[in-house]
Amino acid sequence: MRMADVLRIGLELHQITEWSSTGVKMQELLRRDDPACRTHIAHYNPASVLGRHTGRLWQLSTVLSWSGWVAGQDQVRHPCVAGDAFGWAPGESHESGSDLGMTVVIVQSDQPFHP
Repeated sequence: MRMADVLRIGLELHQITEWSSTGVKMQELLRRDDPACRTHIAHYNPASVLGRHTGRLWQLSTVLSWSGWVAGQDQVRHPCVAGDAFGWAPGESHESGSDLGMTVVIVQSDQPFHP
């Protein structure tokens, strides 16, 4: 059996400071412009907040580990745990955070997502 070579690429972690965010770092995995598609991994530290903002693309997020909360335009915090998914329409105000820490994959597209 032959072992495949592992390609190691450096995915930079960027501290998010916009929108009064604290304790959130992101790694960009994919960026395409036509059609628009973005994929990020978000790392939430304990007591973190990704501050309220709006996006210009459709967004679908899935919690990969631990837990946190999400709040849409109604500003009501809804708990989320590993395996939960949530989405936002372009222009929809939202925020998220975690008391204990969590990891989330975020996919954005100029096309709506279908269940």
